Amino acid sequence: MKRLSESLLLLLVGGALLRISVFSADYANYVKPGFRPLLIATGLAMVALAVAVARASARTRAGKGTPLGTGGAGTGEAAGTSAVPGVVPGVVPGAVPGAVPGAVPVLGRLREGRHETAASDPLMAEELHLARMLGRTPKPFAPPPAPDTPHRTPAVAWLLIVPVSAILLIAPPPLGSYAVQQAGTHTPAPPPPTIVDAEREPLKSGRVNVLTMLEFADRAWYGRSLKGRTVRLTGFAVPSARAGEWYLARMRIGCCAADAMIMKVAVRGTPAPPPDTWVRVTGVWDPARPGEVPALAADRAEPIERPESPYE
Repeated sequence: MKRLSESLLLLLVGGALLRISVFSADYANYVKPGFRPLLIATGLAMVALAVAVARASARTRAGKGTPLGTGGAGTGEAAGTSAVPGVVPGVVPGAVPGAVPGAVPVLGRLREGRHETAASDPLMAEELHLARMLGRTPKPFAPPPAPDTPHRTPAVAWLLIVPVSAILLIAPPPLGSYAVQQAGTHTPAPPPPTIVDAEREPLKSGRVNVLTMLEFADRAWYGRSLKGRTVRLTGFAVPSARAGEWYLARMRIGCCAADAMIMKVAVRGTPAPPPDTWVRVTGVWDPARPGEVPALAADRAEPIERPESPYE
């Protein structure tokens, strides 16, 4: 991959990060709000790196700092001449059977920015001596490729542009009803009662108690603190295979959408909104059979705008 291509890819990734974290709030679809400063810093760093790589590539193409071994002034290999007096490029004095009369190929290497021959490198002289003893011709020196020489890059490397382009052009929404339906209806086993009931504040009677989905699920395991209490939950609608109910769901993340955990409640008593509609549901706890999803007998379900932070 050429340097110019590398700088373009860095610029696209950095630009995508800045687009979702500086010019919009789309970053909240993928990570927790606290990661916004880190996304901004990373985006700026990648854009700066892309500019630096592009400038270095431009200087190389302009001829500044001509790479060693490519010929031209300063390499000593133009027009069949050598920077080392008395040495013809590719050969040194001292014939070997089977070699060109009066010369043998040079065993060359790069060291500290110089092109060294057997005359100046003891290791190379030893290799040449061993070749003479064995009666074989040493392999000629192959100069290294220029730093900006194009390399064969697997086509799969360009697939990195696909997710970047998706963020720049589409900005995928947060996880929704499709992800919930694909996860199935598995309900984890309840924690021990001594842990569930420890340090839990009682809910107020005669008023609406606003709870998160996690708080409601924790209390619903045994229901002692939910009996006769009105609660309000916020989430998005998910269809249910059972008649007369639908699910209110919300994702809970620890770091990003990749580690999302589904929190859902079965809602009964109100018509099902369209999938992925954000709603605020008010009702009372409806005892469910063991192993089932916690349920809520709803009095009201109000459509709302999607919250700035769609995850808990």
